[in-house]
Amino acid sequence: MSIVDENMLKFIDALKELHIIKFDAEFCRSIGLRKQNLQNIRNGRNHFTVEHVRMTCIEYEVNINWIFGFSEKLFLGDDIIPKKYQKPTTNSYTNSE
Repeated sequence: MSIVDENMLKFIDALKELHIIKFDAEFCRSIGLRKQNLQNIRNGRNHFTVEHVRMTCIEYEVNINWIFGFSEKLFLGDDIIPKKYQKPTTNSYTNSE
């Protein structure tokens, strides 16, 4: 299995741990990958395409250098999790004046 395939699979697990996705199918849909192809990738019969990697980088703001094993930084930018995936914090304090 290539480093790209390994890291893409790790990324799917990271998305689940970060509660960005719940199921593999969500990830597959977002990058145009058929779910059965994901199983074939896990089994070593298929590989992620350049287009799958490109769509992952666009959709999830993942650092392409991380996917290729050149960086330890998972996401682009300074945030640990991209802003579009951060849960808004609610402030229970209301000003009644």
